[in-house]
Amino acid sequence: MNQPSEKYRRLNPFVDNSVGENIIWASAENDFCDVESINGGAFKTLLAGIQSVDDDGKTRALFLVGPAGAGKSHLFAGLRRKLPRGQFTFVSNPPTSIPHIKRFILKKVVEGLTKPAMGPDGPLPYSQLRRLVYSLLQRFLRERGWSINKIHDRWEKLSLSSCSQKMKRLETNLNKTPELVAPSHLASVLVKVLDKEKYHIACSWLAGNQNLGEADLQSLGIRGPLDDNEIPEIMKQLGHLSAGAGPIILIFDQLDTLVQPDQIHEIESLMIDLNDASRNWYVVLSLVDDNFRIWHSTFSEPFKQRFGTVIPGSVSLAPAVLAGLTERQRSELITARLRTPALISRRKQDNIDDPLYPISPQAFQELTATDTSNPRMLIQKASQAYLDAVTGKPPGVVKLYDFVEQSFADLRAELEVEDLAVDTASLADRTKELFEVLWFVKSSSELTITDGPLNRQIANFEGVDWLLTCGESQVRLVCYDVQRTSKFPRVLNKIMDSQPATILVRDGRAGISGKATKQKLDLFQKDKKFFHLSLDEIKTLHALGRFLAKMREGEFENQDTEPKPTESAIYECLARQHDLAETALAGAFLAMTGLAGPVDENHVSDTEEEVSDGSDHLASDDSVADGVARVMELERWMSFERLCARVNTTGTTADPPKVSHCLRTQPVCDRVLIYPPQVDLLEGIGIVIWNTEE
Repeated sequence: MNQPSEKYRRLNPFVDNSVGENIIWASAENDFCDVESINGGAFKTLLAGIQSVDDDGKTRALFLVGPAGAGKSHLFAGLRRKLPRGQFTFVSNPPTSIPHIKRFILKKVVEGLTKPAMGPDGPLPYSQLRRLVYSLLQRFLRERGWSINKIHDRWEKLSLSSCSQKMKRLETNLNKTPELVAPSHLASVLVKVLDKEKYHIACSWLAGNQNLGEADLQSLGIRGPLDDNEIPEIMKQLGHLSAGAGPIILIFDQLDTLVQPDQIHEIESLMIDLNDASRNWYVVLSLVDDNFRIWHSTFSEPFKQRFGTVIPGSVSLAPAVLAGLTERQRSELITARLRTPALISRRKQDNIDDPLYPISPQAFQELTATDTSNPRMLIQKASQAYLDAVTGKPPGVVKLYDFVEQSFADLRAELEVEDLAVDTASLADRTKELFEVLWFVKSSSELTITDGPLNRQIANFEGVDWLLTCGESQVRLVCYDVQRTSKFPRVLNKIMDSQPATILVRDGRAGISGKATKQKLDLFQKDKKFFHLSLDEIKTLHALGRFLAKMREGEFENQDTEPKPTESAIYECLARQHDLAETALAGAFLAMTGLAGPVDENHVSDTEEEVSDGSDHLASDDSVADGVARVMELERWMSFERLCARVNTTGTTADPPKVSHCLRTQPVCDRVLIYPPQVDLLEGIGIVIWNTEE
């Protein structure tokens, strides 16, 4: 058989070796490659536990334990698609700030409930939350006996007046139900999930959003957002309300940052509440082996008695442990990956009947006969074999910096606006992680964190106040996004006399209004720093958070890079990423710790100076074309944004307009495809593809 064409390279089905939230929640056909036999035992355990909760309503928990890459997140993606009954929710990478953990959990639970309900043939035309409320219509109104689909179809055809009447009747029935002891405003908001105009506002309030405006609150008929003490109550009532729609499956994943006893006890107390004062919850905690031992040793005896198995003299929390791959499963996994629609179509065009092509039978045999038991490691090896078959030579060693840059860019590209809701605690964690990376690289030591005084000075403080000890220096980080009434000015008053090394961070979508507030902010900035972050900056920080979560779970350990992907080497690469290290936020932190001068907005980074050899002039058209060609020959396709960054690492200095002009003119324009074809690369999101067809 002839050497595979280079056109197969960009169809590599082994590039993705992990399952992120975007895959878990995806609903399109062919969006998920599943091999049912892999971790089939654990999957059956999950289904059996869910069925038990559905049978008797008793809240239960399961610990799912296995090493990084064993397929825990993959299992959850499969569960969401095959869940026979119930609501699927997913809570990943919760905040480390204890007062914010439960609010974050509620937010992610409600966000999950707003995702499409799944039927046997795929997503249904209504959300899980609406299905839950439709089941209440079955329970309380004359719609008893109707299917949920029929109720939905009829509801969509009702007049506004009929909808309003039914919602009022449903609210009245909910308030008369003995087991529903939550404040009446829960029923008032919940029924508005059926109101198309108020659906998103109602969901936002249920998710604990603290920044709803007065007009939004009035439209819901309530006085204010949820207080902290109401969060567990809402969670408990959601369980009671779900009785007719099946259990709520609550998945916890990426819990590696929660290792302190107080953090673990915050999850523990919520789970005890869901067991003692609620029903219909099935809680799954996904942990790597070491963290399971930490959590197991931290759990209280009352928790173990509720969720464990009582044996003579003790209580056992027996986890479901993921098994390694067998030879048959290795074969099934590789074969399934090679059945992508794109590869099948390409083979058909080339009149190739071999379903393994371009991987040779010998390479396939070597992959399946290996003792690799970890799915992610096998996929990585299969990707190398695939590239070897396409190029006719073993793949070269990847530079760790290039790997980190690409992985970071991919994670950033995956983030949607809906993933970036205003979340003070998460933004604080991401900012802290940026500072930890920079400090470690600059000082080869770790910073320590303690709570700042606002947690004592303001009752139910809705922000984050940390003191970061960095060697001999101390930096105070305050994050606060609430914009109701006089709350932000009150926080400003409290920190006005704070140490000069204070950084105040606020989500740019949380506005600042009032002349007096702006004057206080100006006064604050005379010797301290304030950052009103743009959505683009927030997206970058959240991409960092996702990247570090993957690193902590060991996702990068087996990458074949130079140097090896150790934590310190990865930190070094992250600290060279322009979007992270060359920002005013990073510069302010480094200046406060004595490791760098203040960031000048006109400053040219050391990396840029090295690239340009000290010249301030942009490169000529020929050198830009050469730089684009060198990068695209290697990468074959990438986003325009990343292409601009990579061109500037080839010894050429060119701004985005220069690169865009190069792509649209000779000699480069004949070699590239731009998608979408009419996109303005300087304003939209465009993909540049190197055309290898002859």
